[in-house]
Amino acid sequence: MPRATRPVSRLFKSIAFLKMKEYERQTQTFEERHQMPFLMFEKKIGALKKEDAAAWDDYLVWKGLEAAREKWRKRYEQL
Repeated sequence: MPRATRPVSRLFKSIAFLKMKEYERQTQTFEERHQMPFLMFEKKIGALKKEDAAAWDDYLVWKGLEAAREKWRKRYEQL
């Protein structure tokens, strides 16, 4: 790899790491609120007999955050 691209590559890797950590921090908020990890919450939502709009709202946001965190984790590992 040419020398000039190394600092840029490190910059991209740092940005990916920071994005991954930011989404991780946001998912922790939901873990603390619901006292469980995402996969357990997803199972709980799927098993609900009665609709809970607030729980579904949290689920949709949390699922998006998990997907974004995973996307940035993969990018970080690729760089």
